[in-house]
Amino acid sequence: MKKQILVALLYGFVLWATPASAGESWLKSSGFGLMFHYECFKERSARDFNKAVDSFDVEKFADAVASTRAGHVIFTIGQHTGKFCAPNAAYEKLLGVKNGEWTSRRDLILEISKALEKRDVRLIIYMTARAPMRHYRVIAAMGDTLPTINGKPAGPKVNPMSHPRKLKGFLRSENQAPNPVFLKNWADVCGEWSRRYGKRVSGWWFDGYKDEMKAAYEPLQKERHNIDTWLAAVRSGNPAAELAFNAGAHPLISLCTRGKLCPHQTFTSGEQREFTFKNKPLTPKNFPAPDGVTWHLLLSVSDGWGAGTKSRFDAATLAERIGVINAQDGTVTLDVPIAANGAIPKAVLTTLQQLGQRRAAKTFKLEKLLTVLNYNVFNGFRGGRSYKPTVAWVNTVKPDIAAWQELVGWNEARLKKAANDWHHPHAATLKGGGYNIGITSRTPIEVIARHTKGFHHGYLHCRTAGIDVIVCHLWPAGVRQQLGEADQLRDLVRRLAKEGRQVILMGDFNAHAATDKPWLDKQQPLLDRRKVGDAKKRPKDRFIVDGKYIFPIMNRILEAPLHDLVHEKFAGAHPKPTYAEGLRLGSFPTRVLGHVKTPKLQRGFLERIDFILTTPALANRCVSAKACREPAVLESTSDHYPVVAIFKPMAENQ
Repeated sequence: MKKQILVALLYGFVLWATPASAGESWLKSSGFGLMFHYECFKERSARDFNKAVDSFDVEKFADAVASTRAGHVIFTIGQHTGKFCAPNAAYEKLLGVKNGEWTSRRDLILEISKALEKRDVRLIIYMTARAPMRHYRVIAAMGDTLPTINGKPAGPKVNPMSHPRKLKGFLRSENQAPNPVFLKNWADVCGEWSRRYGKRVSGWWFDGYKDEMKAAYEPLQKERHNIDTWLAAVRSGNPAAELAFNAGAHPLISLCTRGKLCPHQTFTSGEQREFTFKNKPLTPKNFPAPDGVTWHLLLSVSDGWGAGTKSRFDAATLAERIGVINAQDGTVTLDVPIAANGAIPKAVLTTLQQLGQRRAAKTFKLEKLLTVLNYNVFNGFRGGRSYKPTVAWVNTVKPDIAAWQELVGWNEARLKKAANDWHHPHAATLKGGGYNIGITSRTPIEVIARHTKGFHHGYLHCRTAGIDVIVCHLWPAGVRQQLGEADQLRDLVRRLAKEGRQVILMGDFNAHAATDKPWLDKQQPLLDRRKVGDAKKRPKDRFIVDGKYIFPIMNRILEAPLHDLVHEKFAGAHPKPTYAEGLRLGSFPTRVLGHVKTPKLQRGFLERIDFILTTPALANRCVSAKACREPAVLESTSDHYPVVAIFKPMAENQ
């Protein structure tokens, strides 16, 4: 009994150890993906079935996927035939067969997962929520609820795929509630694959999770084996795996407009035929998903699920529709035909490659010198008291783009009016007021996203001067909370970089870079001041460990990959910096704060928490980047020093 209780508690922990919200989902930064209904084994003999699976060229397939710039793949491990393209001892034992008969000898899924991982493409497994329906023998062996006629078992002589319109009183297995025996067996089957593939599988898309299964969730709670225990097994290899459940193609169902199908759902199944429904565009705004569920649309790019030789849409249409959905924090998967050997029809692949190229920005060309400023202006320019001297200094720098934090009490209209004082005719803010952040520019601004979900403050994503500019202000409540913010920023930059865009991510990160450790470790007055409050946090949320700062936040963000411009320029000028030279990197605090009123007092409290980060091509154009510690007026305009980066134009032949 104790062992059973321990297993139940472990499964419960695994099941609920999931992303806190859709705001943290990697799917939102995936852009678009491709689905493959790989069913080369339909009604084949065991010999031919294995021969077909063995013919699959994994490397060529993965290269084709990567050439489209897709961010994820949904791949069918098996469907209604009862045959699967991967070994599974639990399934084989239940069915009473050897490996190679109903499960392939080759583990195609494992090979595909490894190949896609190398190319930074996520893998989601397509699987059925119920026992494969085509064979009565398989349904019975899995212990699933058998097909019935007028409430009585239909028997093995009746086609289990029959329809009540043709056979009066008939009900398929999936149109009846599942039972605990089946859920235990299906947990064994799915769990074996999950533990084998681990984090190489980022999600599961379950077909056939009908209303009857949804309705059975609560009644099954009293059973030892239920939907919770099945899904705990599904997530046993990756507790953060995304989960979708499909009950049909109507948007109210597949987009969960009326609510989740299952309490553990993290993204919508999204099954549809077109980008519109009754002439209304299928978008997150028009058909919203529940809180905590990522909006996801799935439709066939060709003639049907896994069928066709040409795309029904041209690349321009696909790019436009997917772009609209991405801008509303949604993602799209296109079902793509595939042959037994893994080949994608040439015409379809060409369209998908054109889609990827269209989504990528045109080759970036910096035509003139570009100056970028980031500045935390301390509670709205110190309540307005430091506004005039700040503007006077900004006009000596003449930035082309400026990012602002702590615009407390400012709205967009106020920022637009003020920006004229530093000759920026364009401006945008994250919110309508409160603790705001904003961006101003000499060139037009296109707001891509105002994002606050999963953040204490949020980020503002805009395009100006041909660059994706993201302004943020992170909140240092604890490591885990701030890592959630960092994950979203990293994944957003990764998606944009994959599309070929150049990105500047800047702001007040309230976090430290590992490259500053040599001098930051010596800031004992700072450490002493901060460790009192830090010690009150839970151990996993502490920023100071063994008396020194740790660096998980900036490490996570820099994975994007992004370049820390100030550090790179400093390191180039100071290969072996002294402690005093390292202090020149400090961006906080200025001597406006009471505890650092003199240079001597300030020395032990300096830290760098304000950053300008860019993608590699922009970093290569950077000629200067620094925290501006002079002139003296900057000691009183804010508690942060401004950070400035300058980028040189490209030569004509570059």
